[in-house]
Amino acid sequence: MKLTYEHAHILHSDHDEAVRFYREILGARIVDTRERKGAPQTKLMVGGGMLIVRGVRPGEEPTPPGRTPRMGVDHIGFYVGKGELDAARGMLIECGVPIIEEDDMPHLKYLYFEGPDGVVIELMETKAPLGVSPPEQDEES
Repeated sequence: MKLTYEHAHILHSDHDEAVRFYREILGARIVDTRERKGAPQTKLMVGGGMLIVRGVRPGEEPTPPGRTPRMGVDHIGFYVGKGELDAARGMLIECGVPIIEEDDMPHLKYLYFEGPDGVVIELMETKAPLGVSPPEQDEES
């Protein structure tokens, strides 16, 4: 079976605010917006993949978001270009976006931040070219 990744579907309490966030913070581009089963739904292209952002449908009562680590989808991750993570961090702070965790490891720098409705997003900056495996790390490092 050959699989091709297509999208992540994210339910948000405030559809318009979520779309604004993904556009302003991640640079997402709107592909399509329509109403589906009584709620707005927008397809966004970001980082070479699609996020489908949907509002709450009439009669739905979604459970509240949890904190990480959590079962199911824990976070969404994106690579940034070489030297761009610090600028991204500054932009997130300037926009008042909560940074949850960050680290600088031998092969990779990363940070996690909180998006709308508790969606956790990771930005990573690799220290080696993409597609090149980093050296194996000891469990204690």
